[in-house]
Amino acid sequence: MEHFRYELHTGSEAEVIDLWLNGLRGRIEVAYVAMGTTERGYRLACAHQPLSPAFGILEVEQAETRTADGEFVAVELDEEQVPLPLVVEYLRVPLSPVFVHGGSSLAFAGTVTPEFTLMLAVYDTDGRPERGVLREIYDHLDKRKLAAQEAEPGAATDGGSV
Repeated sequence: MEHFRYELHTGSEAEVIDLWLNGLRGRIEVAYVAMGTTERGYRLACAHQPLSPAFGILEVEQAETRTADGEFVAVELDEEQVPLPLVVEYLRVPLSPVFVHGGSSLAFAGTVTPEFTLMLAVYDTDGRPERGVLREIYDHLDKRKLAAQEAEPGAATDGGSV
């Protein structure tokens, strides 16, 4: 099982995105909190289609949002709001540095994953929803740069829910 992670931490927000790939299955989890907002979390169960050694897609089969008590509940994927299945593309790259503009607030008061080996992009030719949970999911995932993670002891036997 492959594991990739993105982390952003500033004085006013934190975001962590984890991606697990296991053969023809994929799972994405997003945790986000910002000053003045309630903590949010999402989990996406996906069909994984590797299209080349460096490129593939994850077609979202089920989207869930985390409740205040930490449980996940399914998000209804409205066909009017999402005319096509939600597809997340990924591109593997050689280990590369993440660029942070020296004049940005992130350069002065935050940290982000310093190097990446995989970049996400949300396929949205027919447009993104203007608001709601799916818009938040799109915004969290699009153009995120994730780093490969070392396999944790027991990670391959975590129940196989990926």
